[in-house]
Amino acid sequence: EDDMERRLLSSYEELYRCQWADTKNNVLDGMYEVLQSCGEEVKAAWPMVLAMLKGVAQELEGPQVQQAFMCLKLIRNDFLSALPIECLQLLLTTIGAFGLADTDLNISLTAITLLWNIADFFGRERDALLCAFSEVGFHPAVGHRTTSPDEGHQDVQVHNVDQLWLVLYQQLRHISIDHRIEVRHSALRTLFTALEAHGNVLEQSSWNQVVHELLLPVLDDVSHFSSSSSTIDRDEPVEKALGNASQKDKQMMLIHHSRNTQAKQWYTTWETAF
Repeated sequence: EDDMERRLLSSYEELYRCQWADTKNNVLDGMYEVLQSCGEEVKAAWPMVLAMLKGVAQELEGPQVQQAFMCLKLIRNDFLSALPIECLQLLLTTIGAFGLADTDLNISLTAITLLWNIADFFGRERDALLCAFSEVGFHPAVGHRTTSPDEGHQDVQVHNVDQLWLVLYQQLRHISIDHRIEVRHSALRTLFTALEAHGNVLEQSSWNQVVHELLLPVLDDVSHFSSSSSTIDRDEPVEKALGNASQKDKQMMLIHHSRNTQAKQWYTTWETAF
């Protein structure tokens, strides 16, 4: 049964590799319909489904990103509790990929909200997560690590609940240096709110990772971008076009003088992070 499930859903993955946009759109529409009608029956193929959606986000093709994100929201809203424990890390990194996708501002902001919702789920279901890790042979205690759970953007299998939390926080950390001020500020606030609300469940060794692999690097990265924009983009305007008007009739959104350049916006981000 598991083999048949993988073979069936792998056909969607193979079809999506084609060069024609219409076919890709139809594949994602079909994937959404499959998940909507019988997503609760999916078991062994979840890694394949999530990996496919993550790949769509990384390809940055606008229409396909929107369709794939609809599938991802459906998984988060309807099937989060049904996902195998070993798929939660891939779910987090997939959502993180959509948060970084520079195709639609609303998708990125909604992805950050999904990460916050999952943080709330982890907080409520901690005991169930501990049991699930125990059942698949992973010890619930935190072991010594020499690398972060998402170092180099490579997925390293997590073995306990604390490492799962760290993967979630790392997704927010990556998004917190996005070039779009709305996205990075939302990610920063969500990161600090999640740590404040749920940080008490982390072991001491995990807090060491939070400080040295999350919080301090965030400050370093934001400081770097703030300094770089001060020298390179000091006078670069950041006004945005409104609507879909042609170049001749284009209207620009005025931005307050306190944040109307890249340098000023990155300095605001530095203040928020600090």
